[in-house]
Amino acid sequence: TVRYLPVELPDLRLPESKVLAALDDARPGAHHLFAYPAQSNFSGVHHPLAWVEAAHARGWDVLLDCAAFAPTNRLDLRQVQPDFVPLSFYKIFGYPTGVGALLARRSTLAKLRRPWFAGGTITIASVQGDGWHSLIPGEAGFEDGTVNYLNLPAVEIGLRHVAALSMTKLADGLIDPKLVLAWLFTALAVPAGFVSALVPIREAGALLPQIWLATRLEA
Repeated sequence: TVRYLPVELPDLRLPESKVLAALDDARPGAHHLFAYPAQSNFSGVHHPLAWVEAAHARGWDVLLDCAAFAPTNRLDLRQVQPDFVPLSFYKIFGYPTGVGALLARRSTLAKLRRPWFAGGTITIASVQGDGWHSLIPGEAGFEDGTVNYLNLPAVEIGLRHVAALSMTKLADGLIDPKLVLAWLFTALAVPAGFVSALVPIREAGALLPQIWLATRLEA
């Protein structure tokens, strides 16, 4: 079965109490997978990385979606140890589309049992017996079809380019709220009437609460 926990207004976050309660409500003896994004691709909200260890302590395997998180944040897998981490190279350096990565711990990968096979995932298949086949050991047994060899050189070039950058400067320099507010005050006409609400913006991919903007507007 699949259970979905909806985010809550106004900040579009998941209350930690509800997350931990759901993790505690697992059927003993079964396999469980907890999947959540380190950063929401919709709102930019960062969810706690500590949930990974909290889920492990309760017997869950964890998929930490880092497609939106990885482009502007460094994830140390020695400190945070999810079982699966999907990544998007397109989101990290803008090219190529259609090529991503799924990092998987070997210990967790060994738990998976694939009941079927497709091209490029087996060492041998036989018509004798009841659909007998032997999957290629490791991750290759889950990679259907031909690897996108034409675009892989672009991935290697992109990774070298990102490795040469300062991730801290990259994360801090995406959107400087002070520059945005300065532009608003100097380039826009003063609105008539009164300000009824503030629209949250993002700082380095994270959702800014309205109180943050309000205090700076007052200043």
